[in-house]
Amino acid sequence: MSSFGLSAHQPVRRSGLLLRVRQRVRAVERVFVYRNLEISRDQWWKTPAHLYGNHQAQCRYATKAALHDRARKRMNQITGNDANPAVNTVMGELASIVTVVDSMLQAHETVAAIDRDGVLWPRRRRCMP
Repeated sequence: MSSFGLSAHQPVRRSGLLLRVRQRVRAVERVFVYRNLEISRDQWWKTPAHLYGNHQAQCRYATKAALHDRARKRMNQITGNDANPAVNTVMGELASIVTVVDSMLQAHETVAAIDRDGVLWPRRRRCMP
């Protein structure tokens, strides 16, 4: 007897195992795209997946830009450079860029459309360049 309770001469039924393996292979073929350019392209361009990725990246960028803006402002306050007119000018320009990025992100979220399947599609024209 083996550790599985089978003798060496006992036939092992593998048809059930083979069936399960075939079913799993078919399931994998339905999930992953292999050598099919049309489906590979469509998963990004006929679904909002690409836009969602873009939107997430823009959210991270806007958050980091605002954080850096606050850090620059605080560093200038600590060092006493915030009274310098040249520093104020540059800080104002950088703050305006942060505001533009945040405003574009807000517009991107505000004018998003919901299709008949209930999927939210951020507007492509509102995405940041």
